[in-house]
Amino acid sequence: MEKGILAALSAALFFGVWPIFSKLSGQNGALANFVIIAVTFVVISGIFIFNGMPAPQATAGRPVFAVVGFLLVAGLLNALGWASARYMFESPIEISELVMIMSIGIPVSAMLFGALIMKEPITWSKVAAAGLGGIAIWLISK
Repeated sequence: MEKGILAALSAALFFGVWPIFSKLSGQNGALANFVIIAVTFVVISGIFIFNGMPAPQATAGRPVFAVVGFLLVAGLLNALGWASARYMFESPIEISELVMIMSIGIPVSAMLFGALIMKEPITWSKVAAAGLGGIAIWLISK
């Protein structure tokens, strides 16, 4: 299996399962987010220490300050995602349903914003997958 596909499947597994363990802890809000983000930081720092910390470089004709700016925006959006996910644990809806809705919404968002920002093509297969995802969300929330 191609390495990128295996990595995506692994990420999907980990992102799909961690909210279940977080809910099992019985903790909601700031404490849960802090512990999860702290562990994430430690693990990623360990990977950088082991593999070497990449330095920001000018890419695709962008100066370093633009690259760092885009990364800061990405970090802010990630933090907002975590802040939004916090409310999943306060919902009376089963966590497995919420995780499935979130996991379907991520690729649909990526497709739309990839088209808007990166000028990626929206193909019929992507539209069909988004449509099936919408049907899946409707079925899950019934």
